[in-house]
Amino acid sequence: MVLVGKNLRLRPLEQGDLERSRAWVNDQETARGLLRVLPVSPLSQQAWYEQVSRDPARMVWAVEEQQAHVGNCGLYHIDLIHRRAEAWFLIGDSARRGRGLGQEMAGLILAYAFEGLGLNKVYLHVGAENLNARRTYEAVGFINEGTFFQEYFIAGQFRDVLRMALLADAWRARTQER
Repeated sequence: MVLVGKNLRLRPLEQGDLERSRAWVNDQETARGLLRVLPVSPLSQQAWYEQVSRDPARMVWAVEEQQAHVGNCGLYHIDLIHRRAEAWFLIGDSARRGRGLGQEMAGLILAYAFEGLGLNKVYLHVGAENLNARRTYEAVGFINEGTFFQEYFIAGQFRDVLRMALLADAWRARTQER
């Protein structure tokens, strides 16, 4: 499934994207934003790719801007019975952060989740101190459902994590306003 927006194209992640993606998640600053602690080896990256490629409850897209692979995003835990999924977003190319691409990426994924899959709820987890990501998620309609206190131990400190969610009705109301 390819999703096309104004500036971005989301296409299924491919084998050729793995090394770039691995470099992004192994970057210390990026890893902290993703709530990751351990580095990703080539073997573990390949195993992850093979797993998500076979799992119908997970979808992963490579994000392209002007034909350049600039990030990844996905839906995990796609539950068609309870009609919910967990979203995640990464702009791996740090030079492209802060330009609104996160909002566009989220908008494409949300439209697919709510319209294409018929989900009722999309949720995500974000570090409480990750203000840029939180602002992006709030801008597209996510609200805080709760805080997991001291959920992760990263860089010598316990980190709080927020669970944010967006319901289909709220998303539809927002998109009709525009």
